[in-house]
Amino acid sequence: MKTSKILVLLLSLVIIISTSCQKGEKKDAEKDTTSQQIPDLPEEDDILVYPLPTPFEVTNLIQSTGSAYNISIANDINNASNYSSQKAQALNLGIYGADLAYASTYNQAQNTRDYINVVKKLSDELGLSDAIDKKLMERFEQNIENSDSIYKIVTNSYARVYNSLYKQGKQNSALLVITGAWVESLYLATQIAQTAQKPEELRNKLGEQKFNYNTLMDILKEANDDKTIQSVYDELSSLKDIMDKITVDDDDNTTMSKETFDELSKSIAEIRNQYVNMQ
Repeated sequence: MKTSKILVLLLSLVIIISTSCQKGEKKDAEKDTTSQQIPDLPEEDDILVYPLPTPFEVTNLIQSTGSAYNISIANDINNASNYSSQKAQALNLGIYGADLAYASTYNQAQNTRDYINVVKKLSDELGLSDAIDKKLMERFEQNIENSDSIYKIVTNSYARVYNSLYKQGKQNSALLVITGAWVESLYLATQIAQTAQKPEELRNKLGEQKFNYNTLMDILKEANDDKTIQSVYDELSSLKDIMDKITVDDDDNTTMSKETFDELSKSIAEIRNQYVNMQ
């Protein structure tokens, strides 16, 4: 794996990604009870940048449209017991992470609790007990009704999982988690957009995922000497022609036609369903 090239790429994205994540961040800090309680990340020199915006970028966008929460489009928590291979566990850890972000964005306390439990289960199976530990689980339970705190805890958890995998030399598993989270986020958004009150506006905003797609593919390509990563890269390559149809103006505003959106919705659903049904 060409780790040095990946790190250079990730570092070049720090400013862009940080700005993007901040757009969706909750600002009601005075209500937060976890500022001194969330487990610390590794020392600064050891922290790797999570290379894409977390799913909150998309789930906040979904909520802003006024669309109602729809648990039926998320991955069933009962599927978690089916994932036995490392590929299935890592991809679906990312998928459930996106579902967790979706539920917590809509203040769905019980669904948030259910999803953090399956995230914990898959994390343990991947050897990530240090990232999603007992103390972090206690913080979830204590703050389950506080969406601002949950937002911060979940965002922190993404970084902890990503860093823990890298520290254990499981870089490729980290890439699978990222991929699963991105696929599920886009899947949720395309499902919601099909019945949104202002579908054109939402379609065009979703067109910005073209940038994240290109970043993800660049990262996967650097690691495609691994057969599992190569298979995921090949699966996502089916989206390239569709993404190329999304137009970008000089100010990086994106436009996506109804026809292109329909193609994207169908293709991302096929990929996502393949991942949630694997073992």
